[in-house]
Amino acid sequence: MRKNLELLCELKPGEPGTEELVEQFGDALVCVRHWYDPVRDVELKTAEIIEARRPWQPRRRKGRMLGPRSPR
Repeated sequence: MRKNLELLCELKPGEPGTEELVEQFGDALVCVRHWYDPVRDVELKTAEIIEARRPWQPRRRKGRMLGPRSPR
């Protein structure tokens, strides 16, 4: 389904149009996206939220650190 969608806009929490979702999800809200599906001729509104937070330590594997890449 997603391959047919066109992104109309992406909003950060606190921008106009996100107030109700900020109330509902608080700090867990990452962004709100408005999509257009030309096949079904509908507009969709999605909310990206953080489902879990936990401490993370990169693992060492064969002498290398896994995690974000460092500049070479």
